[in-house]
Amino acid sequence: MDADVLEELYHRYYRSAVLYCISLCGTQQLAEDIATDAFVKAYLSLPNDVTSFRYWLMKVCKNLWIDYLRKHSREVSDEYLPEISDGITPETSYILNERNRCLWDNDGLYPVVLNIPLSPNRRNGDYAAKIMISGQTENGEPVTEAFPYVIRIRDGYSNPEALVPKIKVSGDLKVGEDCTLNLTIQNPTKSLSMTDCELTLTDASGEVLMSGSNRMALPEILPGQTAEAAVPVTVKGNAAVEPHCFSLKLTYQVLGEDKIWEETITYPVNQEIRLEQGGITMPSSAIQGELTTLSVPLMNMGKGDICNAMVSLEFPELIPRQSVLVGTIEPGATGQAKLTFTSSKDALGDYSGMVTISCEDPYGNSQQWQLPVDITIEAAPQTSDTETDVQRATAPEWLLPLTSVLCVILLVGMILQGALLRSKLHRLEEERL
Repeated sequence: MDADVLEELYHRYYRSAVLYCISLCGTQQLAEDIATDAFVKAYLSLPNDVTSFRYWLMKVCKNLWIDYLRKHSREVSDEYLPEISDGITPETSYILNERNRCLWDNDGLYPVVLNIPLSPNRRNGDYAAKIMISGQTENGEPVTEAFPYVIRIRDGYSNPEALVPKIKVSGDLKVGEDCTLNLTIQNPTKSLSMTDCELTLTDASGEVLMSGSNRMALPEILPGQTAEAAVPVTVKGNAAVEPHCFSLKLTYQVLGEDKIWEETITYPVNQEIRLEQGGITMPSSAIQGELTTLSVPLMNMGKGDICNAMVSLEFPELIPRQSVLVGTIEPGATGQAKLTFTSSKDALGDYSGMVTISCEDPYGNSQQWQLPVDITIEAAPQTSDTETDVQRATAPEWLLPLTSVLCVILLVGMILQGALLRSKLHRLEEERL
């Protein structure tokens, strides 16, 4: 081989050889020494088939590392170990032989052995890691894959870390319905796994029942990770609409030891808000400036109290928004909402508005409905002098004579009454004399 071929091989494969050696020995300087020595030996011993040089170079690097371990097995010190964190290396790189045909020659399977240097002061535990694989396709497109992996150490020192699981509950429990209670179990540790997990959930009142068995198996929960459990439950039709106390028991193993975690959680059982309105009562038309009344009966058809029931009325361009608080409506009871408003004297024509009904349950869950309403504002009647003259002109002909006769009769009566009164006074004076 000439010098140009040697230079090309060096630029293409030397860095890969160094990275591979780092994954073996863990130190930059030792990896460069082994890679340099391996490059020279691989170049001198390689047949004329240059296409297999990468594979041959990696094999020589591995053999030189094995020879190094055999030679220095009693002299290896911490300077030849990678930086240690909680007993394992934070990251280890491995360069796979990149010959395109190697994967296909093995039916898509290629055995890979990762040698991970461990600290002599390592502690027992389960350490989450990732195996990163990167390369190129036949077309030169980059390919990167990551596979989670757990390094389990059982031959080290005892682990002082305490495992206290954290549990969160979510879901919507409604009276008389099949529901789902969602549990999130978190493993907050850095190096301890939870295996053989089993969850037991019971309601102290017996009004919320787990569908089927009250036990549920969970997958392994690695350090720092969470597990989701969807617990199907049935809420009885006579269940109380109030917070319920659930007893939660979690059994699991940590490093082969059985553990039990028990906790009491409080979670509400709700009743669907069933507020019915009995129909809006309001005149379809009103006179300018007159008082108009709107009323709405509200009926609680559910099993729980309905709180802060409110009715609002809004007619844009006619009146400002008005509201009335009905308050708390007990189950089976009816509350009456009544609103009054007066249109302005300038309003005239058809107006469209909206009635808004809002309420909430004792736990703050709110609902709202809107109903459209319409009203027609009519002009107020007016009386003028011209209208009076017209009314007089259209009066019956017999009305005027009758009115005159009645006036004469009334005048004659008054005259006769006056004469009788004077005659009576005259007689009284004569009797006195």
